[in-house]
Amino acid sequence: MLITEEYQKQLYDYHHENVLWGNGPRKRIADVFSFIKEFNIRECLDYGCGKAKLSSILPLKVINYDPCVPGFSDDPRVCEYTFCIDVMEHIEEECVDDVIKHIKKKTREKAFVCISTSPAKDILPDGRNAHITLKDFIWWYNKYKQYFNIEQAIFNGDESFWLIVS
Repeated sequence: MLITEEYQKQLYDYHHENVLWGNGPRKRIADVFSFIKEFNIRECLDYGCGKAKLSSILPLKVINYDPCVPGFSDDPRVCEYTFCIDVMEHIEEECVDDVIKHIKKKTREKAFVCISTSPAKDILPDGRNAHITLKDFIWWYNKYKQYFNIEQAIFNGDESFWLIVS
């Protein structure tokens, strides 16, 4: 299960009510461009795309997927590369393994996953912090190691990190 019905509805409503939420990888865009150049990426899957702002910024074809945003909720096709930026901390803990397996199923070459390890500024309608699965680097590393080969871990100075996995 990628998301529970109740949580999906809550996020759908929150996306609709808060026009600023889900507007892309603002602080991560330089990293995204660096990966695109380094790996000569021509097409990617934006897994957990929110309002799909990344596709309006990138000079390549972007397949958008977000189960909580109308128009992007259909199961995406497989892409060579996947970006999953500031998404995993929003996943219900009981769904984390299934989401990682889904990312693996949709990624042919590499996935670039950025995960925050600090609380969000946003509070969900039910009163929880928007980062509902706050875990440390080791917890996430071990989760991804179960399903992927971890090629690199890159630590950001702002309590987040990137994993490059294949």
